[in-house]
Amino acid sequence: MREPVKTGGQLTRHCHCPRCGNPNPSVRLKRDKIDKMARSPIRLLHRLLGGTLYHCAYCRLQFYDVRKRKEMEKPQGKVAGGESAMPSGD
Repeated sequence: MREPVKTGGQLTRHCHCPRCGNPNPSVRLKRDKIDKMARSPIRLLHRLLGGTLYHCAYCRLQFYDVRKRKEMEKPQGKVAGGESAMPSGD
């Protein structure tokens, strides 16, 4: 089970789910009628300021936020010892 992340309210640099704290919500182009929408004065302000519509896959909540998503680090494709994970074909 996923542990909720303590974010300290709205004082973070990147967006996160307001319900469960998921730091990697997906971007939605339009609202889904099935999943719930976060309704609060702060979310209304984010929407009026032109915020992006995000969706949390864990708690299925949609919300608006003006902050950008945190860039996740991508694996480099290298294994321990400096060798490439892909064979070179020599």
